[in-house]
Amino acid sequence: MQLLMNRSRTRLNRRWALAVTALASLSSSPFADAGDWPCFRGPGINGISDEKLPFGPNEPFALDVAWKKPLGSGYSGIAIAGDRLVTMFSDKKSDVVVALGAKDGSDLWRFELGTTYVGHDGSHTGPIATPAIAAGRVFALGPRGGLVALNLESGAVVWKIDLLADLKAKEPMYGFGASPLVVDGVLVVGVGGETAYAGLDPATGKVVWRVGKDTVQYQTPAPFTWKDRPCLLAASDRFLYCLDPKSGELLWEKEHGGNEHEAGILNPVPLGGSRVFLNSRRESSVLVELTPGDSGVELKQVWDEKSLRTTFNLSILHEGHLFGYCNRFLACVEPTTAKQVWRSRAPGDGFLLAVDGRLIVLTKEGSVHVAQASHSTYEELASAAVFDELAWTPPSFANGHLYARSLGEIARIDLRAAPAAARAPRKDEAVPGTRLNAFLKEVAATQNKGPVVDAFMASVESFPLIEPPDVVHFLYRGPASDVAVAGDFCGARQERSLQRVAGTDLFYYSTKLDPQARSSYVFFEDFQRKPDPRNSRKVTTGVFTEDMDLSFTDQPLEMSWFGMPQWRMPEHLREPTGKRGRVETQELDAGGPGGTHTIEVYLPPGYDDGDTRYPVLFVHGGEAARREGQFIESLDNLIGRSVRPLIAVLLRGGSMGQPQYAEVFGKTLIPFVDGKYRTIAKPEARANFGAGFSAFDATLCTFKNPGTVGKLALQSLFMFEFLRAGLGPLPPASELPLAVHLEWGRYDLHNPHEAWDIRRSDEEFVRELRDKGYTVSGGEVIDGTGWPAWRNRTDVILQTLFPLDSKSP
Repeated sequence: MQLLMNRSRTRLNRRWALAVTALASLSSSPFADAGDWPCFRGPGINGISDEKLPFGPNEPFALDVAWKKPLGSGYSGIAIAGDRLVTMFSDKKSDVVVALGAKDGSDLWRFELGTTYVGHDGSHTGPIATPAIAAGRVFALGPRGGLVALNLESGAVVWKIDLLADLKAKEPMYGFGASPLVVDGVLVVGVGGETAYAGLDPATGKVVWRVGKDTVQYQTPAPFTWKDRPCLLAASDRFLYCLDPKSGELLWEKEHGGNEHEAGILNPVPLGGSRVFLNSRRESSVLVELTPGDSGVELKQVWDEKSLRTTFNLSILHEGHLFGYCNRFLACVEPTTAKQVWRSRAPGDGFLLAVDGRLIVLTKEGSVHVAQASHSTYEELASAAVFDELAWTPPSFANGHLYARSLGEIARIDLRAAPAAARAPRKDEAVPGTRLNAFLKEVAATQNKGPVVDAFMASVESFPLIEPPDVVHFLYRGPASDVAVAGDFCGARQERSLQRVAGTDLFYYSTKLDPQARSSYVFFEDFQRKPDPRNSRKVTTGVFTEDMDLSFTDQPLEMSWFGMPQWRMPEHLREPTGKRGRVETQELDAGGPGGTHTIEVYLPPGYDDGDTRYPVLFVHGGEAARREGQFIESLDNLIGRSVRPLIAVLLRGGSMGQPQYAEVFGKTLIPFVDGKYRTIAKPEARANFGAGFSAFDATLCTFKNPGTVGKLALQSLFMFEFLRAGLGPLPPASELPLAVHLEWGRYDLHNPHEAWDIRRSDEEFVRELRDKGYTVSGGEVIDGTGWPAWRNRTDVILQTLFPLDSKSP
């Protein structure tokens, strides 16, 4: 069965390599070659090169950077025809199509597509789509929807259209990025909106056919065979379309069953016969079987598994196995059963292609790795450090050379036979001059290592091992093959690999943190998450998922934690010893679509004994604040000592930018609280507070209900640009009297790979507020993220809003 699948796949690749390049073969242009990489994912649109490497399967080789030159930011892949490379980038002013000489990277021509598309909400600046080359022309789709045909030799414009104006396209969240293809003499373009896909005449740009009606984002069709007929299998956010690329005949369409909010990068991978691999969900991928049926096609799900998931890389079918990423780890999967044959932390998160039985990976950190396309284990053959910047583009292979780009440079890398394989050196994670470093030298010089390790581990009083003033050593001992540590100190979707002490079962990773820092962390033992078994200090947080990704669900995750030498446990987090307030639950009927809301109301000590009126604190995300942040205990400890007695209203749930949340807050919640309790019903006696995504809820309710709340306190405001857009323009402070406190952690939530950083966005919001005339207190604090960090400064938040000596109403 596997042999038949391989033969079928080989025939399909050959037929489609001919079909995709058919138009190029009609041209007299000198820029066409059988070894070209003319479009996204190469000649077969599958990430595979049919070329042979200049050395044998068991011969050592090295990677040489033949040339490297500066290039602006962008995701766009490198299309190659003969001695020319074409890609797109941003020069900070414009998005640019550029042609370079393959020999030395020299500029041949440039064409400006339009004003630079600036990255946002986790995306980097610059174009996304990969150009296609055929018939001596370049076809490039810019992020703002401009589709242009250029002369490959000169860069002169042949024709151009605007997908938004001419085809009524719907712009995706990060701009247009579906790569165009030339197949059977037709330019196939993902449009999205009134038309899912369109076929254009490459000579004129005129529309030849249209298919489907759905959103298309970053999907590109794949070659497929239906009833022995070559066709394209194209995906939109909801549908699979099987179509004839020449005529545009729609053979069938079918809902693929994936999450339409997560299928924006769905690029089908046909496995031969009737089976297709679909990366249509974030947390899993599926294998479907497509067979003729009464409605044109029947789609049967064979499996839905997590073996390949949570990645922007596209998988490759090679010799009957799928190679791709499971989260940030390269994996080999047997497609019939979805079983992971192997998974490897090395070489790191990145993008891959296959050539001559090898996998070539360009990591996001900028290194290139070549490994055997093995069905048994990850076996690295050679590697090289190429770029210092992040890389977010699959490499290309053409005419015997590897081409790769980062967000700042582009390079040609040559693979050549060598006396011995060359590999990028691994950095030693030990910190010189430390106790751990001395131990490592001792154990390295010892034959009988076990007793030395035993004695060292017994001497460590608490884990992780902290050496004043600023060094922390994460230590893990056990029968593992791979160990990593993750935490707020290194960011979301990030881990730090622990290094094995040679000849032992001890692993370590060392780093430096601020002497006043506190951090939450977990280990990953052979990719399985677990708190530190040697550390009894545990916390729960709703900020991270089990994969250490940013969580949108606020589900509690158990982590270990530690404090650096100068960190001290805040007194307000200790068990209250004096008088305590009480909490009661209320059901709030907002009516209509607002529905019923459950709130908890904290009444301070003495509330039931008199007729005093109190200021009100609205705590957004109150359930997590109480569960993980010890918020009620903090109120009991602080009220009457450093904080004025107050009523606290703890709101459950959140808005994620929905305007109904702010409407219910202003029109229903405030009147309800003022009518039910003895409040001071004045804006200056009301405050909104929230942390994380709930900080945005607090911000939304404050600015969408001007004049109702006079104080706003925020910790780690998670406000991505799509949320900021919903907030609208801020009024000047002269129109809205408001005191604002905003703080974030030095080790707050960020992802260095995906261009989002809560610390920087909070700084920008502070500048925006101050530009409008608002007085803003707060700033960076030395801590991490999530309630295990935020609760350490509940005293500062409450004392800022309602200090005990306050003379406010």
